[in-house]
Amino acid sequence: WLPREDAPAVWDALAPKAHRVPFSRWLAHRIRAGYVDLSPRTAGEYVPQALNLQALGQIAFDKGCYLGQEVVARMQYLGKVKKRLFRFSIEASAGACPELGSPIHAGDPEGDEVGEVVAAAPDAGRCELLAVVKVDRAEDALFVGRTPLRAEALPYEVPPLREKAS
Repeated sequence: WLPREDAPAVWDALAPKAHRVPFSRWLAHRIRAGYVDLSPRTAGEYVPQALNLQALGQIAFDKGCYLGQEVVARMQYLGKVKKRLFRFSIEASAGACPELGSPIHAGDPEGDEVGEVVAAAPDAGRCELLAVVKVDRAEDALFVGRTPLRAEALPYEVPPLREKAS
């Protein structure tokens, strides 16, 4: 966000009023805000609506041309999202968090696979995480490995898809 050579002077100016925190704290704050950063693991895996991008104002359905626009618009106006982004937390012993792509199971640790972890970061003895989960299973008891997930609220509402015109 600034030229590398300017960083020491900026830090010296900020240091009397700021303190260093681990990068994981920044990631945990983004997760609590419901933002998922695409990675090689998640890029191309989900339609934008599955990552709640429409709720964050990051999709414009009324303008632009981009690769996959027809599929995204069709999902918005005619389809139904079967999976979407949900926020969870777990107690994190020694700051351990599940790996990206870790499967989410419903019912018990060996139950049906219903989603996967797309973001995780330790903060204050907990692990904050976002997972794309089947909507119809999101209220089940969910596990990552043998650890139960605690559902957490997102700070925004996910608007429903538009009803198909009759």
